Amino acid sequence: VFVILLEKAEKEDFHLDFIASDFFKKHLSEFEDDLPSLKKIYLHCYLKQHFPFDRKGEYFKELYQRDNNFLFEFIKETLQDKFMFTRENLKFNFHFVWHYDNAEEVIDKVIAFTIEKKVYSGGDHIASKFFPSNDFNQEVDSFFNSYIEKHSADKERMKAIFSTIRICYPSQRVKYAQKLLLHNTDLELWYYIPIARSGFSGLVSSLIPFYEEQIEFWESLLQIFSGKVEYLKHRQWVQSEIKSLRNQIDSEIERDFIDDY
Repeated sequence: VFVILLEKAEKEDFHLDFIASDFFKKHLSEFEDDLPSLKKIYLHCYLKQHFPFDRKGEYFKELYQRDNNFLFEFIKETLQDKFMFTRENLKFNFHFVWHYDNAEEVIDKVIAFTIEKKVYSGGDHIASKFFPSNDFNQEVDSFFNSYIEKHSADKERMKAIFSTIRICYPSQRVKYAQKLLLHNTDLELWYYIPIARSGFSGLVSSLIPFYEEQIEFWESLLQIFSGKVEYLKHRQWVQSEIKSLRNQIDSEIERDFIDDY
């Protein structure tokens, strides 16, 4: 009956709002032998539902447990026709994949998938949804080290992974930058990867603390380029960023002074 309703909904463009959560709570086990229909119903409810559906990803986890490849079907449908990805495009995180032995392989495939589909991620990357920002552990560290070593020559993959590091573990950026430097010194790549914060969130009375924080980061990054002539242009690049930020602080101080009067 539900499959017939789903087919009718897809043809006539109406929504199955009344079955969404109740269906997965009560009937998930009844569809064990018909996973394709179960996935179709889930995607319809997630994408078409007028009311919040599966906010915590509980039903998604059940489907993922039955078929890991559903993750890619889900991402494809969720990002379809979207100009760019933002973290708000997905209602829940995928931290649970780390409970499976193939977590690293899955995340690698997700990054490759978004590159293949040319999903523009702006300042975010979908890979950031797989890493719990409050739990930087040895498994995560091992993944980043291995990934950077393996894909250091691939600028799109490095863009994805450093975007993820910046979002989830900003205090670890210099550490992984140093790892990348061991394998790739190409300055064009360093220009390309989003290693610094691109902006701030929320309302602020002054941008000076943000600029000062950025200067502190760039100064710490400068240290990994010291000591070798081959890193001269890298140092000049970082020093240019620092100078620009200091100029912005001066402008902000001047603006604050004028506003006070």
